[in-house]
Amino acid sequence: MKKLLLTGASGFLGRHILRLVQSDWKITGIYHENAPKEQGEFHQINLTQKGRVEALFEQIRPDAVIHTAALSKAALCEQNPTFSRHINVEATRQIAVQCAQANIPLLFTSTNLIFDGKNAPYREADSPNPLSQYGLQKLEAEQVILREYPHATVCRMPLMYGDLPDTNNFFLDWMHRLENGILLKAFTDEYRTPVHAVDAARGLFLLLEKEKRGIWHLGGKVPISRYDFAMQMVKSFGFSQASVQALTQAELNLTAPRPADVSMDSTRIFELGYKPKLPSEVFEKGLMSNVKKV
Repeated sequence: MKKLLLTGASGFLGRHILRLVQSDWKITGIYHENAPKEQGEFHQINLTQKGRVEALFEQIRPDAVIHTAALSKAALCEQNPTFSRHINVEATRQIAVQCAQANIPLLFTSTNLIFDGKNAPYREADSPNPLSQYGLQKLEAEQVILREYPHATVCRMPLMYGDLPDTNNFFLDWMHRLENGILLKAFTDEYRTPVHAVDAARGLFLLLEKEKRGIWHLGGKVPISRYDFAMQMVKSFGFSQASVQALTQAELNLTAPRPADVSMDSTRIFELGYKPKLPSEVFEKGLMSNVKKV
């Protein structure tokens, strides 16, 4: 059985990857603070320590790597750009170097936030122009990876959602608010192409299995505003429409700049067989197993 090394195993996407059973792969996960709740082999290391990364690769000798580990909280990246860059860029450089030396597949999860939101929908060849430190660092990480290891795969991920407990995800926060009568405020002028995290994980394995390289977009099929996403939750789960308040980005003093529309054109991976479901399909087909209708 082939060995897959997964960084960020305790994170939101990482845990969904762990739960997606793949008979061809034995997954070894890396985490920084809290061990994943899933079954498996895990190692707690600091990816910014070069010697630890080299030793782990020597110990595991993986056949492929999916690198999801990152400091993804935009506000923290704005406040601590030097610290966050060590994680988002320099640790990524070390992973790329090790994969290049071993000549094994490397999938790196980047973000739609490398774009400024002024010319959506974005294709893989469109010019990036990040507005935030997080976007800047992920773009630099892309460039570092492809310079150190041109055979790597950069996977630009969209807004992702899911109901996996004990994960940092906006959907769970929104459900908590709706369930407890706490007003939910959602932007009418911020558009994304969201995907269920299970579909996102399937997309990564699709690229790995098809041995695809270069830059790929893994967005959903249809752009949707955050407000419309919230209203779909209201409709599907039986909450009151009064639970959601519409607002614009200009009405809030945001810590980190947020692009208005970073919807992605993911035609290339759709043609490869990637089939992300619409939020309405996920909600109404009962695919959110930890959520019940009111």
